[in-house]
Amino acid sequence: MNPIQLAASNDTAVRPEADILKEKYAVADEMGLIVRLSGVGQIGIAEQYRDRYETLRARHEALERELFVSYEKPRLEERERLQRERNEKMWADRDARVKALPIKERKNGWEIVNDDGIYHVRTPHTGESVYSGKLHRCRQVAAESPPDPPQPLPTDAN
Repeated sequence: MNPIQLAASNDTAVRPEADILKEKYAVADEMGLIVRLSGVGQIGIAEQYRDRYETLRARHEALERELFVSYEKPRLEERERLQRERNEKMWADRDARVKALPIKERKNGWEIVNDDGIYHVRTPHTGESVYSGKLHRCRQVAAESPPDPPQPLPTDAN
């Protein structure tokens, strides 16, 4: 039994990444050999090699999936999780910074503040930014409508 068939029969457990890559490269080398054996000027694979090439191609794709599921997907998920955490921290820092900025001007009940060249239209009640951009556009956004009045706190009617 050749190493490709042996590895194909033992796919139940997670194998080391190096073993999967080694087998994948062996399969790719054999596929390349078949292409070269098909002859110069041959479009596609010669008829006598097609069955072997198709089994190798299917095995190569299975190894790609195994490699992705076992190793690449967890790495990608970890990277995405770290990026999400960095983004959440960045936006929380920005929100806190915008709340603490001094008011540059008031327009139609809105507060416009400057954050190093980026202007924010801020609600006067909560201090959170509802729009950010250039000063001219912030003035237009603030002029469109007044902010909603603060909602009264619910009281228990017992």
